[in-house]
Amino acid sequence: MAYEIKELSGALFTNDNKEHDKQPDFTGNIKIQGKIWRLAGWKTESRAGTEYTSLKVSDPEEFKRRDNPTQSSAPTKRETLEEFKRRREEQRMPKIDFGADFSDDDIPF
Repeated sequence: MAYEIKELSGALFTNDNKEHDKQPDFTGNIKIQGKIWRLAGWKTESRAGTEYTSLKVSDPEEFKRRDNPTQSSAPTKRETLEEFKRRREEQRMPKIDFGADFSDDDIPF
């Protein structure tokens, strides 16, 4: 039976293939709104000396596009620069709906 990632959860694993300092110390996946996102984590230390793990979440499809030059992320001839910027921003930022609807809230503030 394969491991299935549950909604709004994931896992980080030690990166045993790390070859240089810029590569993450930890890698893994997280599931948000049914989509699997890539996680990367770096062990770091604050100026005050507190150790913590810095995280980055990215779309695994972005890595596929980088590796496949035929799938360009450049603007198309019909697309304006503003439309291109909007499309790129939508690709980077996941739209997260946590199920709360406050449109008819009775609280007066």
